Amino acid sequence: MSIRNWAATAAAVAALAAGCSKPAANNETTRATTTIQTTTVAAADCAPAGKVNYLCGPANAEDLVLAPDTSWMVVSGMSGPQGGAGKLYLIDAAKKSWKTVAPVMGGAAKAPYDKCTAPDIAKFAAHGLALQPGSGGHHTLFAINHGGRESIEVFDLDATAAEPTLTWIGCLNAPEGASLNSVAPAPNGGLVASKFNALGDAKAFAKMAAGEKTGLVYHWTPAAGFKVVPGTQMSGANGVAVSADGKWLFANAWPEKKINRFPLAGGKAETISVDFLPDNLRWAPDGMLLVAGQVSDMKNLQSCGKPRCPHAWTVLKIDPATMKTTPVLHEEGTEAFSDATGALQVGDDIWVGTFRGDRLAYASVK
Repeated sequence: MSIRNWAATAAAVAALAAGCSKPAANNETTRATTTIQTTTVAAADCAPAGKVNYLCGPANAEDLVLAPDTSWMVVSGMSGPQGGAGKLYLIDAAKKSWKTVAPVMGGAAKAPYDKCTAPDIAKFAAHGLALQPGSGGHHTLFAINHGGRESIEVFDLDATAAEPTLTWIGCLNAPEGASLNSVAPAPNGGLVASKFNALGDAKAFAKMAAGEKTGLVYHWTPAAGFKVVPGTQMSGANGVAVSADGKWLFANAWPEKKINRFPLAGGKAETISVDFLPDNLRWAPDGMLLVAGQVSDMKNLQSCGKPRCPHAWTVLKIDPATMKTTPVLHEEGTEAFSDATGALQVGDDIWVGTFRGDRLAYASVK
């Protein structure tokens, strides 16, 4: 999502209202235990609301990916008023249970992600996630990290046991001066990542509100590293996705309320406008794209300093061939759940995350 650092955002909110690493030893492997979490949310506060159900406990569950051929989701917990930075959650979509998980750290980085040392896991601050399916129950998880360094941390997701485990296998340091938001795999071992704004720019949100192009999309390959995809300059580049054939790049211009489709090689965009702030993108089982976002505008969204704010939220499906949209969910925001950031289909349920709150939402689409 766009709001990755609440302390930094406060200054931007004020401006809008006024008018406008410590590496781990390579010879030492540390395995942190995975523990079952019990939510502190009262049962009455976690009751369903109409067709929407909740899984309560995970704080600021911003982005979601599914381990193939399992019911396990990996979810990022952002910094925010509901909890500290750095959390990664395992959520069993079948059992409706959740756990925090700490990756196995300290091993040597593996090519092509071996140009950096292991991060200080105490500073790790998760944001956008992506999963590259592998073989034999092993997959590659990419996680945007804002803690200690600006990077894309890379993990082996081992889904061969009853519960998945994560092992750090390397990283990609972000391009200089870039604050990253979302990441997605691309063909031939590559990936794409969105630059939301310049790193440390206290006026970033004021610039976005004024329509300035603060972001763009990078294409990374093992051979060439990070290169800007020509033509992708936009305001607040957010969710990204790449078509299976590698032809198309999809990228959300969050403050502009636009969803773009570019040739991955660069070029003119085909753009659709929506009536919400489009956040993360995720492929659905039927080959459509799911996009979730907040039915609000930047000033109203940013001016809320509470743990929860009642902004309406929307989930759409996008046909990647025609860019036509189909409504999936639209809910009025409540004190219980608001500010949706991402949607993921698991079986007949659509799971929805948020950058601000103590729960995930899910609803059947049967």
